[in-house]
Amino acid sequence: MNLTFVHDFKKVTAIYQDLAAVSSFDSSKDIQGLLFEFAQQFPLAQLIWVHESLVNQVNQNWIENNVRSQVMFFYNPSETEFLSDKVGYVEPSPFIKINKKVSFASWQASSFVGTISAQDFVSFGSRFFKDNFSFGYFLTIMAKIGHRNGLRTYSNPNLLQEEKKVTSHIGTTKELFHWTAQYYGFSKCLQLFLLFVLYEKQFPIASLMRVISVKRITFDRNAKKGQEVSNVDFSEVTLDVLIPTIGRKKYLYDVLCDLRTQTKIPNRIIIVEQNPQENSQSELDYLKNEIWPFEIIHHFIHQTGACNARNIALKEVKSDWVFFADDDIKLASTFIEESLKNILKTNEKAFTLACFRPNEVPVFHHMMHWDTFGSGCSIVKKEALQGLSFDMRFENGFGEDAEFGMQLRNKGFDIIYLPQPQILHLKAPVGGFRVKPTFPWQEEQFQPKPSPTVMLFKKMHHSKAQILGYKLNLFLKYYKNQSIKNPFKYYKTMQRQWEVSEKWAEKLKSQSK
Repeated sequence: MNLTFVHDFKKVTAIYQDLAAVSSFDSSKDIQGLLFEFAQQFPLAQLIWVHESLVNQVNQNWIENNVRSQVMFFYNPSETEFLSDKVGYVEPSPFIKINKKVSFASWQASSFVGTISAQDFVSFGSRFFKDNFSFGYFLTIMAKIGHRNGLRTYSNPNLLQEEKKVTSHIGTTKELFHWTAQYYGFSKCLQLFLLFVLYEKQFPIASLMRVISVKRITFDRNAKKGQEVSNVDFSEVTLDVLIPTIGRKKYLYDVLCDLRTQTKIPNRIIIVEQNPQENSQSELDYLKNEIWPFEIIHHFIHQTGACNARNIALKEVKSDWVFFADDDIKLASTFIEESLKNILKTNEKAFTLACFRPNEVPVFHHMMHWDTFGSGCSIVKKEALQGLSFDMRFENGFGEDAEFGMQLRNKGFDIIYLPQPQILHLKAPVGGFRVKPTFPWQEEQFQPKPSPTVMLFKKMHHSKAQILGYKLNLFLKYYKNQSIKNPFKYYKTMQRQWEVSEKWAEKLKSQSK
């Protein structure tokens, strides 16, 4: 059963049970309070909310065919999200700049149109019903907390039958500060206040003072678990393993031994071995000297760099799924079997797996949205990889993993954290013939800070407010780790380093991928 709540941002103006109008409801209640009342009365219902201006655009057929447990969909057809672009001052995640052409993971829920099951609405929203804030604020804080605790939250244009221009519905500065205090704590509010002063030329002291006593929400690390699905058939599923390697003969051998003792044997191992010495030969003699239960595709090249190596390997992919692996990991014999069982329970196509160094303790124990992408610990379906490659502008720098993850997201593929099974990352010593890369900015008087590749990533995928928030954080955090203690001299030096980073990021941006 679908329950549709039509509203004007302030109150519910009509309710429909499937296609029949509900004549009796308390219109004096706030929107979230009325949804909560009906969700308790009809725990198996699917809740839909829609603004009056879009009531004839709701795609009921799509909703009926795509809703599922612990998933929340919403869509904002306007240009600006509820918390406005200014939320980027305190929020560094990749979920700020929403690609509205595809299904895009984000916690920036919209009151224009959305849907969630009644049970999930009560489970994830119950702690916020008593807050005296707008419906837009309620949805945003519920989605933000749920986003990290097992609720999957997506902006999806399919909620509407056709695009319709609407005027943005933006929350107040007071709500932005309260949201920041609830999720990040008061210290982040101080940063937000400073950024308002610096870049907005505003002095929202009243909004800051109101949140001094607001308590930060503690996360429920034992998030609600999804329904277990048994008897997952993975027998016909094929898997390629992609491994770039350089100077780690013994470690790679151990990885291959782990792979050949799997309860689910991979179909193909694609190895790209690098050695910069022009006349060198492969040291991986065991590839031919031993019998392996899978096909091995081996490329031996003289160009170093993980981006290039993985791109070569991606061209060889034939199987249904691809395991992006490092050459210095340890895998339990059931790793592939367990991974596929957990993956096939979902409708998702890209997963980053739990990967820890020895003695490192896991923090999260449930599936959830992941902020980045692990190029040495991820499993991705082949169809999601079509047309993608690691951006060569990031070669030998930082950020190629995160940038590849953004390519997946902008194609409409979410990246899910898979807590089990786990990968042990040995962090082996650097290979004996690895060459330290040289960069054109090494001759600069002021060395770039951050790295130009990091700056490039931020310019490509972050909002202006996110970049400014990152800049302030960088300047403040680095101060205690450097020798210049005069704050004015320090600021001038860091500003010059920032400008050098921006200059080289723009040069990288102009190059071909």
